[in-house]
Amino acid sequence: MKWTRLEVWDLFAGGGGFSTGAALAGCTVAYACDAWQEAVEIYRENHPGTRAECLELPARIPFPTDGRPFHVHGSPPCQRFTDMGRAHNTCTSVAKAGTLVEWFLETALTCGATSWSMEQVSKRDTIAIVERMRKRYPSRVAYATIDFYELGVPQRRKRLIAGSPELIGRLVRMCGMERRRSIRNSIPRPRGTMVRNNKGWTHQRLRHARKPGESKYVYSKVTDADCGLFPLTGPAPTVTTCGDVRWWWRTADGTPRMVHTHEHRSRSPERRVRRSERAVSLAKDAN
Repeated sequence: MKWTRLEVWDLFAGGGGFSTGAALAGCTVAYACDAWQEAVEIYRENHPGTRAECLELPARIPFPTDGRPFHVHGSPPCQRFTDMGRAHNTCTSVAKAGTLVEWFLETALTCGATSWSMEQVSKRDTIAIVERMRKRYPSRVAYATIDFYELGVPQRRKRLIAGSPELIGRLVRMCGMERRRSIRNSIPRPRGTMVRNNKGWTHQRLRHARKPGESKYVYSKVTDADCGLFPLTGPAPTVTTCGDVRWWWRTADGTPRMVHTHEHRSRSPERRVRRSERAVSLAKDAN
């Protein structure tokens, strides 16, 4: 039997961002799961033809056993590895987060998949986990920290991408300045010339005489002079949805003015997931 379209199995799928990309690339997304029921409901709206389960991992996954090729992707929860998440960590929470990453890597390499990939934050802990697995499977594991701005995403977003060596090698070779896209390239008829991030800290610099447990960088608070503004002719900051979307431009008399987009005030999980999926739709329309 000849299979013409590669099957994709999406674990920790959320609202279906990776699955959307896989479908646009011509793959058939056969299966997806996530532990968040609201996200699974949104996923089913976005991908009605995919079998989607609300499932807390680790768990048994019904991978194909008939020899057909398939790709498995996973995005294990990253919050415990982020700089913000560390402030709320406990020994138990960190161990659980690490266990999920290790479980996915082991599963991806032993489930019979033709190829695999994983997305995570690029931090010391996550890199160490992947490196340990690479030493165990040197011919089947590769990884790289990728800035997706170099791949056409109109945003500075660095992530640790692990996977089959041929896929990671191809991804690294694809990165380049010629692929960069600005905010203006991606959003038709923007309402201003600048976008404001809702961050409270900026001006990153290396921490001198760093002690164990301290962060690598030191930050200063955002001031009125910079306001966390980013021109639409460049990449966006990391997307956040905990506050309003703000647009900034100068009026006819040259006075700076900020406008709040009130439709983004809702902070319910369902609306947050739907907003992330609308961002994917915008990118698709822009292409």
